[in-house]
Amino acid sequence: MLARRDRMEPARADELNRRLWEQMERYQQLWSGMPVYTYISYRREADTRRLVRELWKRGIPVAAPRTEDGRMEFYRIRSESDLTAGYRGIPEPVCGCEKAEEERALVIVPGAVFDLQGYRIGYGGGYYDRFMAREPGHETMGLAYDFQVVPRLPVEEYDLPVGKILTTSGLLP
Repeated sequence: MLARRDRMEPARADELNRRLWEQMERYQQLWSGMPVYTYISYRREADTRRLVRELWKRGIPVAAPRTEDGRMEFYRIRSESDLTAGYRGIPEPVCGCEKAEEERALVIVPGAVFDLQGYRIGYGGGYYDRFMAREPGHETMGLAYDFQVVPRLPVEEYDLPVGKILTTSGLLP
């Protein structure tokens, strides 16, 4: 699935991200004012950068993940200058950003593939599953292109599903 996503032509990725953005605009939970914790898209991941810029414009708090010593935490970001290239060049908050500690936020979760029950296969570190287990009060939403959603995935005991998946065709389930 990652190979298929990463092989997309730039024009195709732009088209899918345009369609995904149209779905994001319709999803009222994003615009409710609740803080949003989101990954910052990298390479051909479902794009979050436009979303982050729009959230900033609307004054909605945004936080992005940074991993340290095997643990993922979210830190508030207020501009592009709050981001730096981290592990493998993945954008993450610079040191000095304020730790995000909301009791309730909408957490946008990346994944290589999702299933219709909300389970996902990520990138192998288990960071999001551990975060969701540690902070279960947050709403969670996967962000994916339609081809990244399959009927069912194998599930391990520590895997946690996301509450919803927003795709280029709409909201699941």
